[in-house]
Amino acid sequence: MELLTDLPPQQAQDLIVQLLWFDQVTQHFVPPAANEDPPSLRLVVFSNQKVFRRVVKYKHFAAYTQPEISGTTLVVGPDEEGGVVLSTLHEYVHYRLRTQTIAFPKWYDEGLAVLLSAVEFNFSPHQPDGEVQRQYIARVGHRLPNLLVRDTTPMPPLNKLLDQGTLTWPTAGLAGYYKLSAHLLQHLLYASPPDGVSYRTVLNDHLHNRTQSLTVMLGEHAEFLRKSLRRHRHNTLPGETLMLTPPAQLHHATRIDPLTPTHLLELKAEVAQSPNPGYAARLYRKLAGQHADNPRYWALLSRVNLDLSLPRAEQALTRAIALDPEHPDVLISQALADIRRCPLDQSLSCLDQWRSATIGLRKVLDHNPEHFQAILWLGVIELYAGRAGSAINYLKIAHNRAPWSALVNFHLGECLRLLGNPRARAHLEQAIWWADDAHLRNLAETALATFNHQHPPSG
Repeated sequence: MELLTDLPPQQAQDLIVQLLWFDQVTQHFVPPAANEDPPSLRLVVFSNQKVFRRVVKYKHFAAYTQPEISGTTLVVGPDEEGGVVLSTLHEYVHYRLRTQTIAFPKWYDEGLAVLLSAVEFNFSPHQPDGEVQRQYIARVGHRLPNLLVRDTTPMPPLNKLLDQGTLTWPTAGLAGYYKLSAHLLQHLLYASPPDGVSYRTVLNDHLHNRTQSLTVMLGEHAEFLRKSLRRHRHNTLPGETLMLTPPAQLHHATRIDPLTPTHLLELKAEVAQSPNPGYAARLYRKLAGQHADNPRYWALLSRVNLDLSLPRAEQALTRAIALDPEHPDVLISQALADIRRCPLDQSLSCLDQWRSATIGLRKVLDHNPEHFQAILWLGVIELYAGRAGSAINYLKIAHNRAPWSALVNFHLGECLRLLGNPRARAHLEQAIWWADDAHLRNLAETALATFNHQHPPSG
């Protein structure tokens, strides 16, 4: 794990220690990573709430998880009380769930994150037979947030809670209630399932077989679960007590990189690309101005402008090519520009653009056969050029390397859809649940709707 932060050194180190203890808690609820090589984790923590909100353009959230093709970045800023620990733990649960091969439903993902991040640690001395020892205890689920025990707090309909893939509440406040309700449901399932109904068994079957909705699989028990959920607000909560051992890494400091002004500016630009591309473009423009002879910054400026202004993207790309036409970042940006000029277009001029992009990406692979972006975008080009049978080979390699990526899952799912492969559904669902980009999510939803129309799910 890599921590990039402008927090004071001791506060940064304390956050890492807390996260190491918390990892033991998550291991009790989340299986070990399904991949031998799980996604690398980068934790970006801003000490200033205004800076965080300006970078990510989120006013109602203090953190978010940003899956990338190179790994996963957790972006955290101070919450309303000025702390960063609770939000970091919450997002870490999302990261741990992303290491699984199962695409967890949104309510499961959010509910477990809220449930576990409210953990209480107690490291108290213990005296068995007069010998002083220290016990390391974590308590999970011993109480619910005050909002949940109020009967006036709105609850989403159970089928909406269980079956929707993304949060579509009209306001951030109602999205917060969705998370609270998901927490309540997770607590009911983990802490005190009602006698006679094995919700956990049905849930596990659902997680491994997504051809039916959970409400359909629950059948007549769905109404019983709805009533149990309503009563559970007022139950005495036994929760769970876990005995911990000091983490092996506790005395091996995680790498905490000091942020130079240039590094901080680049980090802000990188983090802002998805949620706030206009701000990212301004920051890359500033970096390119400060380092006018660096082709990388011009290439990145071109890339972020592809969704904002194609003329500006091409101007920056022209500058990058003039500096170093063989630079990997320049070749990748040039290929992406070629792709963007001709999406899904089979005209002769666009076929020339596809060929140009392919040549550039193959140059990257000639220098570095493992270059992930080159592999991924070659697959995308083959897919857009109408050669799904050839694209599948590249996209499978990309998915093996980054199964957590919404972008990879979308393109692989779209490729499988065109080939009529039933595995398309799972990849498109993962793209929907994991995408933090609304356009990508809409594309995945459209592709999934088309596939379900052609191949209706059972139930």
